[in-house]
Amino acid sequence: MAFVLFTFPLGRLQENLLGGLTVPKLILPFLCLLLFAFRAGKISMHPHLPYFLLFAVLTTPSLLFNFDEFSGILLNLTGYAVLFLVVYNGLSSIRELRKILLSYLFGLTLISSVVVLACFTEYDFGESFDRPFVENWYGLPVILGTEDNPGAFATFFVSGLPIAFMFFLTTKNTLTKIGIALICVLFFALVVSTFSRSAIIGGVLGCLLLFYYRRKRKTISLRLLSLLFFFAVIVINISFVFYLVMDFATGDVGLSEVNSVASNKENSQSVRLLVLEHFLPIIAENPFFGVGYGNLSGIMEEMTGYRVNAHNIFLGVAVEFGLIALFFFCMVILLSMRCMTFAITLAENRTDRLTLGCVFASLSGLLFHGMFHEIYVNMMLWFFVALGAGLRHLKRGSYYGH
Repeated sequence: MAFVLFTFPLGRLQENLLGGLTVPKLILPFLCLLLFAFRAGKISMHPHLPYFLLFAVLTTPSLLFNFDEFSGILLNLTGYAVLFLVVYNGLSSIRELRKILLSYLFGLTLISSVVVLACFTEYDFGESFDRPFVENWYGLPVILGTEDNPGAFATFFVSGLPIAFMFFLTTKNTLTKIGIALICVLFFALVVSTFSRSAIIGGVLGCLLLFYYRRKRKTISLRLLSLLFFFAVIVINISFVFYLVMDFATGDVGLSEVNSVASNKENSQSVRLLVLEHFLPIIAENPFFGVGYGNLSGIMEEMTGYRVNAHNIFLGVAVEFGLIALFFFCMVILLSMRCMTFAITLAENRTDRLTLGCVFASLSGLLFHGMFHEIYVNMMLWFFVALGAGLRHLKRGSYYGH
């Protein structure tokens, strides 16, 4: 499992390296076979897996409407069902959980370092696979990383920032703490460079939750909610000033006002608000199985002139897969979060509480980011959801700065 999370930040680059295969399609089924072999068939059922399977089954009619694309998504969902089994049966202690989270931290740090190298030198490792890590948009270097667009690459840091911050808070060795602090700065700089406001808010939201859990067992409070809301408002308003500064810095490249960072972001926001009013009629006409995966963009182009998707995991599931699938999608997430909050309240050891809180904080950040991007086929989302039921059963332990 540690190897899975270490390689996950390779993102879409996996498809180039493994000939179209990815972690959910290749490595997770292999891990499940090993688990069955080691346990001699004694595998416990993840208590939330039936709800996920119902969600996956209910997506099948929608996926079948798109024969060219449904196989890849269906294989991913099958891999995530295996992920539920591997996580629930493969983790037995918080110490093991920390090792797995640490492997993701190392993997994302490695990818981030290669991306930074591409930013400041002429060597871009991604170009070797026709997938450059950095491109020039509107006169600015824009980081794509190992994904197709900056928003997708920013998703890695929504969970990466809280994980790095958790290790910073729980590590006592001074040199290690300095190294992790530098990783935190690196992650924050890269997520800001993607210009994804939802990812910035989601990542820092997770860090604020962890800062709160240093002394509190209660998972949420009115004071904390007020702080998070205030922070989100600040980021949204400051971001516009930031884009204007970027436009001013690139004003000598001869771009029109339409082809600028600020106008592009403003247009993106207005388009998303425009398409919202059309979702309810579409859902009302296709309540049970949706319009079919991948069909929404064509429908929206006919209705609004813009070829866009839902940009929201909940609306996306409702429109493309139907309301029944949405019910089970929400059910498995809510059940997982309930188990997480219960586990946090039981943790007496500060390091245990922060490690468990890191899982809840990362999932919360991903769900916020998912309100503006469709990440319901993202492995990190389902990894943290799968962890939920098992957290309360993990063995607690003492830690000595590692």
